[in-house]
Amino acid sequence: MEWIKAVEETPLVSGTSWVTPLEMALDMKPKPDLVVFLTDGSSGNKSLDKAQTLGKLAKRRKIPV
Repeated sequence: MEWIKAVEETPLVSGTSWVTPLEMALDMKPKPDLVVFLTDGSSGNKSLDKAQTLGKLAKRRKIPV
């Protein structure tokens, strides 16, 4: 398929910016029943720290991610 070739040949130019959208999802009122988090796996510096912080926030708010 042509689109698969296009995806495979597209170079990675930056990481995924996921912190702000995930914070927004966790701050929604009423709170969401579930947050589905998709990423290409490439992210910037301190990603693990940010993920752990947001994971704790999600757990405190009882929002499955």
